[in-house]
Amino acid sequence: MRQKFTGKERDETELDFFGARYYGSTMGRFTSVDPILSSGDVTQPQSWNRYSYTYNNPMTQIDIYGLYVWGVGAGDEEKEAFRKALKNLETERDKYKVGSANYKKFNNILLAYGKEDAPGVTIDFKAGVTAAGYGDAGGGVEPNAVIDRKTGKVKLDIHVTFDTREIQGHKNDDYFTTAVAHEGRHVINVRAAIVGAYWDGKKFFAPNATTQYKQELDALSTQQFVAQKLGVDVVFKSVVSGHVVETPLYQRSWGKVDAMKLREAVNNVLGTQYNLSKDRQGTKFPSTK
Repeated sequence: MRQKFTGKERDETELDFFGARYYGSTMGRFTSVDPILSSGDVTQPQSWNRYSYTYNNPMTQIDIYGLYVWGVGAGDEEKEAFRKALKNLETERDKYKVGSANYKKFNNILLAYGKEDAPGVTIDFKAGVTAAGYGDAGGGVEPNAVIDRKTGKVKLDIHVTFDTREIQGHKNDDYFTTAVAHEGRHVINVRAAIVGAYWDGKKFFAPNATTQYKQELDALSTQQFVAQKLGVDVVFKSVVSGHVVETPLYQRSWGKVDAMKLREAVNNVLGTQYNLSKDRQGTKFPSTK
């Protein structure tokens, strides 16, 4: 067995097998069309070529099955960590009865990301991500609402970026799994926010737009829920007046705690990490301005 382009097997035909289709290294393209028609994007001309490899941009992107596009920084260690996190969520989900509230909480996160062999979100990895919504949560979601001004419809392009430092620092425990859950909740919410959004020819309308406060409240509550089920500490760090302040989202030492204590912890993180509260809800997504 010979591993060649991006580690894929090259057989006797001199083609590289990607799982869903074959890649011809001498041609620099796949030998058959992308079987998922919905992966074509009217806003991304490179996607119109159904034979191309990662939008003809192999320097920054890889395609592990001939279908799903991993983004920047997706090396073997990063991919393994992300897959393991999804597996952990699946294992926790299966501890509960199908259709129960806890089962749905875990399952919705898994559905948000989808499978590796189906189009969904793009998973990126970067070191030292510092934008709002990133940091100690382990990653961040960057949604881009693209308006088709001819049809008035809105298409959502979602990139989820994880901080590689979180993977390196927590690869032996379940901390990264809570970060994947956090960002998965963001994916769910931004998709819900775009439902019903349209362009009337003059103005953009988004009846289900949600504030940054609501987005982070849901994401932190989800992360806290998963941390509690996995039994892993999640502590956020911020710098205040030159001093590092630690704000716990969940700690095992709390033991059995009531809902009020858990919500207080979420509110504390919202304030120290994101500067958000009921009175400071931040911007809306999608913005209609």
